[in-house]
Amino acid sequence: MLTRLLPLALGAVLAVPLLAAPSQAAAPVTAVPCAGPATAATASSRVPSWRSRGSDTPVVGAADLAALRPVETSRRVLRAEVEPVLPDVVTIPVHAHVITGTHRGERTALSAARVAQVVATLNEGYAGAQSADGSSTRYAFTLASSNTRRSDAWFHAAPGSLRDERMRRALHRGRSASLNLYFTGGGRPGQQLLGWARFPWQYAARPAQDGVTINVDSLPGGRADGYNLGDTVIHEVGHWLGLLHPFQGGCKGGDLVSDTPAEAEPSYECEIGRDTCKARGLDPVTNFMDYSYDSCMDQFTPGQVARMDAAFLEYRYVAP
Repeated sequence: MLTRLLPLALGAVLAVPLLAAPSQAAAPVTAVPCAGPATAATASSRVPSWRSRGSDTPVVGAADLAALRPVETSRRVLRAEVEPVLPDVVTIPVHAHVITGTHRGERTALSAARVAQVVATLNEGYAGAQSADGSSTRYAFTLASSNTRRSDAWFHAAPGSLRDERMRRALHRGRSASLNLYFTGGGRPGQQLLGWARFPWQYAARPAQDGVTINVDSLPGGRADGYNLGDTVIHEVGHWLGLLHPFQGGCKGGDLVSDTPAEAEPSYECEIGRDTCKARGLDPVTNFMDYSYDSCMDQFTPGQVARMDAAFLEYRYVAP
């Protein structure tokens, strides 16, 4: 892994959940949580508290699994439909919404330098710069606007709550190809998540709810030990661009990407060489879309890049 950006002094604590509109499934499917307590059958010896508090995406249903078919990421389709349309570099404007609370330790706003650092971390991850084995993408991020609001209700808003929805309606900027980042406290005290996001196919139904929430404790200098180098933003934006978790559905599921082997459960630490499923391939514990330590996850695969491109063209692209 390449050297990370040096942490800046921690100001406010930020966190944002991933909201999703209910899926209208043609047929019921078993709901698969993104994370949960370990059982005796799991490979991990424990689930860190930051990973045991809930899901960073909505429950994935049949409509979500059908939103982007694997055939749409084939080389034939990409060459015929995606590559002629999307530019070599897709510049995504970022609208940063910094929320502060009213209690001690919550009143200091995220500085302009730290917001810029988040954008730099995104560009590093999506350029494939964290690992020699990682794939680069066509996505580049540029800060389009930044604002700060003080609201204890918004700072501690839980994913999908009325307070969270009101915050997003008030602050959301741009269209489908604009990334809204909400920096908050990550939910109610003791139940904070590292972050959450909405999938691209959910944009049309509720445009103002689109975006990604990031808990400030997941940023460099934050309190989320093991998960405070800043890679939560890369992971959550991966969902925003259409990626699922590689452990989606366990060994019988997967993320609908052929080159990310399925795994029975998330990797919570850095279990290199772990193999929890009989299917070919070791668990992708270094993948950005797993739940490993920030120091461990450092790459996307070519198949994930293809899925991002297909999803962006289908659900987010705005023709010039």
